[in-house]
Amino acid sequence: PSGINGSDKIAEYFEQGCPADEFTGDVAKSYDKLLAGTYSSIFLTTFHILLGTLTGTPDEIDGRSIYYKQADARFYQAGAFLLARQIANLPLLAMEIVAFGLPFYFIAGLAYEARAFFVYLAILIAYKFALKMLYGVLAQTLPKKANVQGIGTFFYLILTLTSGF
Repeated sequence: PSGINGSDKIAEYFEQGCPADEFTGDVAKSYDKLLAGTYSSIFLTTFHILLGTLTGTPDEIDGRSIYYKQADARFYQAGAFLLARQIANLPLLAMEIVAFGLPFYFIAGLAYEARAFFVYLAILIAYKFALKMLYGVLAQTLPKKANVQGIGTFFYLILTLTSGF
């Protein structure tokens, strides 16, 4: 609990067993402040991860010629190519999650428990994989880099508006 975001008042309220008569305006304001901080830090984390993925999209488009050359030579199948690219990106994925996810987790004052922390990391890893796959599909299907980044950003906008941030 932290006095900065008011979570100490919320912690006291929960320790008392959540009595209805103890739910005061201070507890409600503290709860709103805590949620606003938590959501904004999660949004910033996902936004930074999006920007990292978005800047790597032109490389995906440049890699199309490599894939086409290897596919024409029947070097390996599309699934193997996709899996190899995902495995090759694991170090970068880990670095982005550590660089952007860790600081925001602790800045937001989320639970200092191992289980909650690893669930948070698992969510960010799944999010990064999903973004990478989305931009990979867009990069393989759309003709220009500007189209991929524009449509990808539009998808992100729609997802952000409907996700509760």
